[in-house]
Amino acid sequence: GDETLGPEGLAAALRTWDGQRAWADRLAAAGTPIVVTTTNPLGISTSRFAASGLDVIGVCELPVQTRLATGAEAGAYTGLNHRGFWHHLAGRPDDDYVPDKYFSVLTGATTPRPGRADHVNDIRDEALAQASADPSRYPPALAGRDLPWHRLALVPVLAAIAGRPQPLVLTLPLHGDADPVCDERQVILNGADVTPVGQPPPPADVQRWYDRFLAHERAVLAAAAAPGTPTVARALELDPLVPDAAVASLTIDVLASYERWRC
Repeated sequence: GDETLGPEGLAAALRTWDGQRAWADRLAAAGTPIVVTTTNPLGISTSRFAASGLDVIGVCELPVQTRLATGAEAGAYTGLNHRGFWHHLAGRPDDDYVPDKYFSVLTGATTPRPGRADHVNDIRDEALAQASADPSRYPPALAGRDLPWHRLALVPVLAAIAGRPQPLVLTLPLHGDADPVCDERQVILNGADVTPVGQPPPPADVQRWYDRFLAHERAVLAAAAAPGTPTVARALELDPLVPDAAVASLTIDVLASYERWRC
């Protein structure tokens, strides 16, 4: 399972929205100046905090990690969490673009493989055993879990909030109160001030994919805000990862998972 994409991502979205509601309201009541979230699904988490009137930024390393993998120094970015594209890269044609690593799964070019959750669980169990055996020693097993979001995203965000402006790709509300959906944008972050970076329109292929992903994101947000058979089924219908024939059974599974979590 994955906590962002596919049916597992939808189930996580329902839990994220419900579980972060109380925290969002408490932070808003306390007058918190800015909230930084790394919780997946990141668009849903960011939207939940924004719905309580908070200034919030969502942080993910994948856009920067993708750009570094291309070797490009500059470019424009269009996307939503885990579904983005770099385009207008230096030295490349304007209609060329580079998708993030999940794109091949979304298009059906590759098949998701199970095991990610098991791998993380194994690291956790080993680390806890090591910590119990020697609480004074940092558990060596933790080195088996790569944490690129610290180096590539979270630390630069904290540096920017501390007063060292940084060019970043952040998840932000699309149109404020008028539209609760959040997408990823290139910005300059300086303290709590977010300044958008101007960029050219994306290539037509990228725009078509973005529109498709945005429609799905809206449906996921609607399902998270009001879980039920119609909203969950609609989110699954619009998910590129879900075959039409599986929508009915997966709707039952996602709602059952959510109800078990609530209990």
